[in-house]
Amino acid sequence: MFIILKIYGVYVMRHNIIVITLFLFSLTGFGCQEQLTKVEDTTSFEKRTPIGVKDSVKITKRIPIESVLPCLNLSQEQMDKIKFILKESRTCEMECKLKLKTTMESLRKQQAEKLAQYKGFERDSLVRQQVELIKKEYAKLAKETQLVFQVNMKKCNETTLSLIEGLLTEEQLVIFNKWKLTGQLPCERKKS
Repeated sequence: MFIILKIYGVYVMRHNIIVITLFLFSLTGFGCQEQLTKVEDTTSFEKRTPIGVKDSVKITKRIPIESVLPCLNLSQEQMDKIKFILKESRTCEMECKLKLKTTMESLRKQQAEKLAQYKGFERDSLVRQQVELIKKEYAKLAKETQLVFQVNMKKCNETTLSLIEGLLTEEQLVIFNKWKLTGQLPCERKKS
């Protein structure tokens, strides 16, 4: 304590002691503890249940197209053609997913090879810059690949829906469009 008095001077030390004492007195003397635990304002805003994301947006799972087909009262010929179209649609989707998988694996392999060049080097600013460039390039290519995948999947889906729509009558098309719009079953479930 004497060292502090010599370094900073007597005035500074006395001033700090006074400030600390006043601070401690204010915490205990003015009832800080009571204010933290005592709730005085109970307005209706605090009583109500807060609105969450789930309250405002109700997310429902989209009914698959196969579940909608019984609602359409299809003829046997229509059903056979639609089953063929759906089979082709699944093939298209599988090809898109396979292409995405192989492309992403190739990109990861290329990134690993490029990063391996800098393994064992000291992490100076130039090496860090090069590693960051490689990572950014990979992220950009991966994002572009994902976008291409989404576009291709959308094309598969749109082609499938347009081919099915071409086979339907006007009445069936109204029911089918209701499903497309809402994603929900457009008729009562038939009990088997």
